[in-house]
Amino acid sequence: MVMSGSDNHIRLLMQQPALPAFRVPFFRALASRRGIDFCLLYADGDVPTVPPDGFVAVCRPLKRWMGRVIWDSAHLKRIRPVEERDAWDVHILTWNTRYMSLIPAIRRAKRCRSGVICWGHGYSKSEGAMRSWFRFKTARMADAIVLYSRSVAESYIERGIPAERVFVALNSLDPRPIQEAREKALADTEVQEAFRKEHGLSGPVLLYVSRVYKENRVDRLMQSTRDLAAEFPDIKTVVIGLGPGLDDVKAEAARLGIEDNVIFTGAVYGEENIAPWFLAADAFCYPENIGLSILHAMNHALPVVTSDKIESQNPEIEALRDRENGLLYRHGDTDDMTAKLRELIIDKELSAELAAEAHRTATEDYSTDRMADGMEGAIRFVYEQSLQRRRASR
Repeated sequence: MVMSGSDNHIRLLMQQPALPAFRVPFFRALASRRGIDFCLLYADGDVPTVPPDGFVAVCRPLKRWMGRVIWDSAHLKRIRPVEERDAWDVHILTWNTRYMSLIPAIRRAKRCRSGVICWGHGYSKSEGAMRSWFRFKTARMADAIVLYSRSVAESYIERGIPAERVFVALNSLDPRPIQEAREKALADTEVQEAFRKEHGLSGPVLLYVSRVYKENRVDRLMQSTRDLAAEFPDIKTVVIGLGPGLDDVKAEAARLGIEDNVIFTGAVYGEENIAPWFLAADAFCYPENIGLSILHAMNHALPVVTSDKIESQNPEIEALRDRENGLLYRHGDTDDMTAKLRELIIDKELSAELAAEAHRTATEDYSTDRMADGMEGAIRFVYEQSLQRRRASR
């Protein structure tokens, strides 16, 4: 008799391109689930990696051609018939169309009677017809797909992927260290006031926290700062982070003559060090291309202002509900973005309402535990599918 997924340990191998610090709580939560023997296969590549904490992980090399096309031979070698001792019952594959090993991995896993999950965004903002075809083909081949957002999941169902094979694991941050740092900072008002004085934060404060890329359009935030400074001379815009677009943003601030209104901190690491900046701010502005930063801000009860062109954003934009927990401005309209920021500065009642709902959204609707719930549902479904294939092959 073959045991069901709920009664037997599921040997799970997850393929990932890296092991970034923000993913550690999610992997740890998944590894702690009853009956799941979890192992992560990752690479030490473009994204800074950290050691595993609370789960088993193996670092392996990835073969790259022309800097973009990827072949994961190390993972392919680990796909073995499920009857073998060192085999895996379920494989979670990186759903990246640049992985030329993706289709061979799915086919090999199916031959070995393992379950297969493709996990990823489910789209690319710069995706052409060929990559879109490739992505949908792999979605049809896999036993299940896991998406970061409900809206993208619904689009796959509309295109013909059976609903029972489509799962959502809302991309999330672990709220616990953020809340601990926030509560500690809130408890000491004297320290927070001293922090404001040290950095000259005597008026309204706008905050941007992330890597600085051209496509994020932080230059528009500089333009809004100039316009708002006419009404609020002591306004400060704080840009926390490094990146290839930082020099251009600094040059724009200089061109606009607002160097005294902008603080460039560089990178700030650790929740305790970054919490005072969030608590000092009136609004979090990320003009375009927002991702997990939206949840970081919401965890600090900070209203977010960003573009209403949803397709220019990342899946995490789904957390923002206009005039409920943040504000959307008309895409490409810097004057409208400025108006939304001004509204948060002068309308304290609206700002407080948005802040409270933003905090509730981040701490209740989005968490690494809830993200693990979505992934676990897919794992157990796929494992049952693989058991059916084993029974049919007897």
